Amino acid sequence: MKRITNGKIGSSPQNSRRRKNPPVFFSKLRKSIKILLILLLPVIFFVQLFLLYSVLREYDFKNNVNILFVHRDKIVLVKYDPLAKELLEVDIDGEALMNVSGNMGSYHLKNVYDLSINEGKNEKLLKRTFMKNFHLPVHLVVDCRRSDSGGFTVLETLKNCKPTGGKIKTFLYLGYLKLRVGNNIVKKDFFADYMRRFDAKEDKTLEIDANDFLKLDLDFSKSGNGDDYQSIKILTGTQKILPTYFSDVFKVIGVRIIDVGGGVYDLDPITDRCIVRSKSEDFVKNMEKVFDCQVIENINVGINDVSEEFIFFHPNYLESF
Repeated sequence: MKRITNGKIGSSPQNSRRRKNPPVFFSKLRKSIKILLILLLPVIFFVQLFLLYSVLREYDFKNNVNILFVHRDKIVLVKYDPLAKELLEVDIDGEALMNVSGNMGSYHLKNVYDLSINEGKNEKLLKRTFMKNFHLPVHLVVDCRRSDSGGFTVLETLKNCKPTGGKIKTFLYLGYLKLRVGNNIVKKDFFADYMRRFDAKEDKTLEIDANDFLKLDLDFSKSGNGDDYQSIKILTGTQKILPTYFSDVFKVIGVRIIDVGGGVYDLDPITDRCIVRSKSEDFVKNMEKVFDCQVIENINVGINDVSEEFIFFHPNYLESF
């Protein structure tokens, strides 16, 4: 029966004590959960440190990093400058026609990524097309086709975008990048802010003026001092002419080409499209980033001096551009 206290119906003292003093099992469970959380905190901390370290190692904050945000109506180039701790955002209209890598004809820029996916090449075709038209290496592609808005914001990326690489690493990288630059973001429109020219055709295929290449201050820029330049031998098998955009990239990263052609190539053009040997760690890293080259220590490439520094491109790989 319920007990009447001061004219009110209340609980008995026994029930009150039961609520105030929960069973021993629940008390021990709460203590166990607290201890478990305390033990997990350092584990979570070290996991976060490991992920951050892997991100820093993968994207290398010492070098410029170029990111493409692919939207429904345009592509946004986000370029990180580690020296100035600055982000450059360049909007590129998706209606512009571009010559697609691999002699696949001209496509609207906004459709190149779809073509890349449909051809089973993931982001590779888009990266090569950018290299061909913009002379610009791309390190990361973020798929934001669900959104027609542009610009780089971490929240926007989390909501509407899907990175092509490891998702956790990419979001960690973008978040850390945002913290580094803060509000130091320069926004440009490619058509309005950078000189460019069209070819004479009616389809207005986009071609980039050489001045654009210099204005955009592309990847791994050198001071231009001749002492900074590194001499390298380019091996291309029977092909004696290096595509213009390849030459431009070497010029920007500070390489003097001393010879083109020659070399034995019995490599798979897909998995071993280029190999590099050099004493310069920076040069090797650049070649891995820009051309996705493999570093091979010992291989017979038909050169007299096996200690000579060189980079070898499979002819089929060159033709794909």
